Amino acid sequence: MSLWRRSRPTASSEPTSDVDATLAEEWRRFAESTSIRTLPKTLRSQTCCWKFIWIFALVVGAVVAAYQLYVVIATYLQYETSFHVEVRES
Repeated sequence: MSLWRRSRPTASSEPTSDVDATLAEEWRRFAESTSIRTLPKTLRSQTCCWKFIWIFALVVGAVVAAYQLYVVIATYLQYETSFHVEVRES
């Protein structure tokens, strides 16, 4: 069974619809041609071990990128501005 296909059975005994098949094929084409290097390697992996390694690398990369984005935004928001507002009661 492919890593990217649904593993749960459908509610009825009918085959999947054309829309589901089209979406699955479009997702496969995206995953095979994306510049995210781990997705095509995951699809081409023959063993479960290599699939796990590539998925782990993808998740670690996403977590590191999210952390770096957080650090950049937090650092940016710590800069003081030269415009301060004071409210005085008269």
